[in-house]
Amino acid sequence: MARHLPPLNALRAFEAAGRLGGITVAAEELCVTPSAVSRQVRHLEDVVGTPLFEGPKTALRLTEAGRTLLPSLTVAFDQMDAAISLIADDEDGPFDLSCLGTFKIRWLIPRLHRFQREYPEIEVRLSASGRPVDFKHDGFDLAIRTGEDDWPADAEVTTLLEEWVGPVCAPTLVGKLTGNGNGPWDAQLLHTQTRPDA
Repeated sequence: MARHLPPLNALRAFEAAGRLGGITVAAEELCVTPSAVSRQVRHLEDVVGTPLFEGPKTALRLTEAGRTLLPSLTVAFDQMDAAISLIADDEDGPFDLSCLGTFKIRWLIPRLHRFQREYPEIEVRLSASGRPVDFKHDGFDLAIRTGEDDWPADAEVTTLLEEWVGPVCAPTLVGKLTGNGNGPWDAQLLHTQTRPDA
């Protein structure tokens, strides 16, 4: 029986955006631009003939059709990922590393050439993700994540660095804000969608 499926890239874009809760974070995970994710989602909506998201771009919500489709797609992609890992990953295969897309692009990739120069026999395969890691299911050899004490029970955890999060603004703006120098200031604070409590 022939399968009549929408394009795989459109399904991947929708699944990532729905699972992660936004176009920008989906783009980061898929290592593409937000406009590319938006185009793929619109294409999928055209193919299936119904909207999958609603609301403004900054606060997209799944429609009823989107909520119906998302869980099945997530399970299907997880199953495909697990099946590929069963046949493609072994001790002698590539070293699979998973980390946040921004960390990968801004910190890891610019330094990767040093590792490859020292260990040319090791092929490193990078995946961008910030979701909780399951080593048995995901097939990663190493994952770099942010968080506190919510690591898999069987994982060996090494702290790379402590994180400091605080407000940042231009020096010319500081004098215009009210507050005692230690906050809180009378200004709108910006937060990421992926880590709103950071």
